[in-house]
Amino acid sequence: MTFEQRYKQLKPMIFAIIRQLNLYKDVEDYAQIGAIALWEAYEQHTEEDGAFEPFAYTVIRRAMIDELRKRVRFDDQTVLIKKEETLDALEETHFSFEQLVTSYDTVQAIVQQLTDEEKTLLYEQYVNERPNEWLARQFDVSIEAVKKRKYRLKKKMQRLAKQKTT
Repeated sequence: MTFEQRYKQLKPMIFAIIRQLNLYKDVEDYAQIGAIALWEAYEQHTEEDGAFEPFAYTVIRRAMIDELRKRVRFDDQTVLIKKEETLDALEETHFSFEQLVTSYDTVQAIVQQLTDEEKTLLYEQYVNERPNEWLARQFDVSIEAVKKRKYRLKKKMQRLAKQKTT
């Protein structure tokens, strides 16, 4: 049986797994993940694995659960970062909540005005959460120089933010 025939035969199974896992967001993405997993099952299946349908079910379900775990982990990390940045911004710049909520465009405009080195420092510090020692090795400077660069970057971003909001 060709893959196309298997896909037509087992497409309802993919959507049944989506329903069983209570996936209601990004259904199309999970359907695509299911189709890719079905292809992998089709390619990997041997007679020793038994009947194809239970094997395919297991492979598809596992792929969807893996993707769900990745997304949950990413969402958890993203939420934590946003909360910390929001609290820092409230304490240091005295922006109102409304300004913070609508500040995405402002942040993009500010980041565009940074040098490549400043963008790298910002990314490594706040996205990858690199320690000062790692940053010092990366930029081939002392730890004190990294602290000074971070301080200057913070002040520059505050100045640019103030210019953007006025």
